[in-house]
Amino acid sequence: MKNKFLRRLLAVSLCASLIGSAAVNIPLIVPESGITASAASITDDFTYKSDYNGGIVITKYTGTDENVVIPKEIEGKPVTEIGSSAFENNKNMKSVSIPDSVKTIGFDSFSGCTGLTSITIPGSVTTIDTFAFFGCKGLKSVTIPDSVTEIKEQAFASCEGLADSNGFSVVKGVLYDYFGKESSVTVPKAVTRIGSWAFESNRDIKSVVIPEGVKSIGRWAFASCTELRSVTIPKSVSLIEPYAFDAAYRLESINIPNKSAEIRGGAFYECDGLADSNGFIIVESVLYGYCGESTEITIPSGIKGISDAVFSNNETIKSVVIPNGVKSLGMNVFSNCKALTSVSIPDGMTEIGEYAFNKCPCIKKLTIPDSVESIGEYAFSKCTSLESVKISNKVTKIEYCLFLGCSSLKKVNIPDGVTVIDKGAFSDCTSLTDITIPDGVKYIWDNAFLGCGFTSVTIPDSVWMIDTRAFGYRRKDSSSFEKIPDFTIYGKTGSKAEIYANRNEIKFVSTSPAELTNESTVSTLTAEVNTPITLTAKAKGGVGPYDYVFYYKNSKDDTWTKITGYSTTDKTIFTPASEGKYIIQIKVRDSEKKVVLKDFTVNVTSPLVNKSSVSATSVTANTDVTMTGKAEGGTGNYKFAYYYKKSTDSKWTKAYVTASGLAYTKNTSVSFRPTSAGTYTVRINASDDKGIAVSKEFTVKVKAAALANNSAVSATSVSLGTKVTMTGKASGGTEPYKFAYYYKNSTDSAWTRAYTTPAGYAYTKNTEMTFKPTAAGTYNVRINVKDNNGTGTMVSKEFTVKVTAALKNGSTISATTVSKNTTVTLTGKATGGTSPYKYAYYYKKSTDSSWTKAYVTSSGSAYTKYDSVTFKPTAAGTYNVRINVKDKYGEGEVVSKDFNLTVK
Repeated sequence: MKNKFLRRLLAVSLCASLIGSAAVNIPLIVPESGITASAASITDDFTYKSDYNGGIVITKYTGTDENVVIPKEIEGKPVTEIGSSAFENNKNMKSVSIPDSVKTIGFDSFSGCTGLTSITIPGSVTTIDTFAFFGCKGLKSVTIPDSVTEIKEQAFASCEGLADSNGFSVVKGVLYDYFGKESSVTVPKAVTRIGSWAFESNRDIKSVVIPEGVKSIGRWAFASCTELRSVTIPKSVSLIEPYAFDAAYRLESINIPNKSAEIRGGAFYECDGLADSNGFIIVESVLYGYCGESTEITIPSGIKGISDAVFSNNETIKSVVIPNGVKSLGMNVFSNCKALTSVSIPDGMTEIGEYAFNKCPCIKKLTIPDSVESIGEYAFSKCTSLESVKISNKVTKIEYCLFLGCSSLKKVNIPDGVTVIDKGAFSDCTSLTDITIPDGVKYIWDNAFLGCGFTSVTIPDSVWMIDTRAFGYRRKDSSSFEKIPDFTIYGKTGSKAEIYANRNEIKFVSTSPAELTNESTVSTLTAEVNTPITLTAKAKGGVGPYDYVFYYKNSKDDTWTKITGYSTTDKTIFTPASEGKYIIQIKVRDSEKKVVLKDFTVNVTSPLVNKSSVSATSVTANTDVTMTGKAEGGTGNYKFAYYYKKSTDSKWTKAYVTASGLAYTKNTSVSFRPTSAGTYTVRINASDDKGIAVSKEFTVKVKAAALANNSAVSATSVSLGTKVTMTGKASGGTEPYKFAYYYKNSTDSAWTRAYTTPAGYAYTKNTEMTFKPTAAGTYNVRINVKDNNGTGTMVSKEFTVKVTAALKNGSTISATTVSKNTTVTLTGKATGGTSPYKYAYYYKKSTDSSWTKAYVTSSGSAYTKYDSVTFKPTAAGTYNVRINVKDKYGEGEVVSKDFNLTVK
């Protein structure tokens, strides 16, 4: 197991060889205990070093004692650490005494000490590093105090002596190994984690039951368990680490009860027994493998991620369509797919893993959607046909060897948000004849553009570091390099670009420095008390490099408080401790000591508090309950969302929805009307400008209301021949309701049904009926309501409707023939309809087109209560006279009557 762990780490360091011998070495393992501050010294049988904190690190034991005592002090300094491999493979040692000054037991420190039978860890130790006691086969007991807060990977692996009678080796809740031979295994209940490689390559086990309480399954825990067919995973498991079930070929099904559990890359890689009919190995919506034979693949919808190495080394696949919803591509997912020409990367993807398209020689073009935030190392290296690629604007780092050896690459964008271009990122992109380094890039590392086709580059002033052979070099042969003739670097005087050019004897052309400007920002201008606010200093123009200083003060104060003095640190945190308005000042200064200030006003409020209320907590059914939204604190401009549900319901009902379909509204008062008895829960959410939401709930008890008859008629006074509409309406009681409609002349003894159902019943669900009275007089109208679908309580309601005869105009004029300048009397008279009446009087000469009002009220109306008016014709001729009558105080029906008048 240890060899496999080291071999996988070694694969990372070997990648450095791809960019030449000049690449910076990547160490195989750099344990924390490996940091020292002085050269080694020797006392007795111990080699040691001093660390930065004044302690001693034991680096090697060279003695042959069986019972070793590690000194508590050396040179008057406490021994605080047992360093990496200090006692590794010591076969003589049977016991060791660790002093209570030691805090760390380092990487590999006692690995392979097969004679060691027991170990007591003192209470001073806090960390036991990776492989610390690996392979101590004779170790039968170990005592670990509560002071130990961290035991790293494989610390007690391959310690057969620690196994119990069933073959389980468990230390501090971690199952390190299983040495049994059973085919059906139940993990002990004391286990909280199944360690990495715990069951790896076990050919005996066919089923495993993992008990409740286990929280995580380590990497390669069940890898290459080729007979394993079933695993019972409890709900407590929240983490399954990379390649946990790698190559468990016969695993037939898997169920992960905790749907929020984190399942890391390659967890079910090559678990062919889990494949569907199309060859896809899918677990919890993640694609872990493909064992089909199609050359044109459409990955099933519903997938949210594609794990490590799913299609790697497949030499037949030509195209792959990735569906919407996939968020990530794992490491090596398409690596070495030699026939692959087309891959569609959907919008919404956020991550492309390391080596994802490494050595795909047929891909010519790629568009990476703007949703992608990170692209791993070597993701497109050795894609020798790749001609153009558009990188997402959210990417902030061009990773290590990302486009190494893309010899056909002609066009690529470096997004504005990129701050780091890592080692070998574009190394050997010989067709790349132009590149733009955006302002904001800070670091350009070794060989970043080694051997590219362009002969000039403009390097912005934001760049703080340009490493070895980043620009202006190409390969001379496999082990050496040469400068590109006539290469030119453009940049500002005094910048890192100029320093790099001078150091490498490359032509440098200075660009005119822009005016120094302060582009600093704060993360927010509104915040709650005790909320951290990020202050970011940024400068443009001037002459770099820049340094910065940060201040703040309450707007009521006269003096500033300094957060940090001048330094190159461009970010700091300010946490306001009380409410009020604060002024934040950021100063930027360039290398010529020019200073530009920028102030920000930040409004600090108290935390958002939901002060909402309801009008009542006990009401009768069909009574409005008013929900009042109220909030304090936060950042103001509150919005509220109103919900209610009956206690027997599973879903909430929105009491208010905006025109655009949103629940949140500025309305501070909304009501709902519970229609039936029961217990209701009311929820009011309050949200401020920042979208922070606080909920408050209320319980409202609703009693059943008495059945009420709310029926109505369309009118209580109508003209003969007019329909009367009867509207059935009820509240309270128990819905649904039914209605019965009756009417009769007050002189009649029996009621007439306004409606009878086909079955002969008076009661109906219809809520509207009409009847037309056939004679003038007084009518009685009755509407009955019954609840519970017509089987419950009955309540009647009656109305009186007066029916009058049709309105008739009986108006007259005093004469039909008169001499001119003779007064003519117009007399208004009406019968029928509904008194009182109003009259309008008009006249006109027969040759005129428009009428003249014989009388006009003070408000300008022609209608008056006067039943007699006069007019005096002044010229001979024929006149038309018209008298209009209106009933109901002049608001009802109009009946006209016309007369002809001869004037001599």
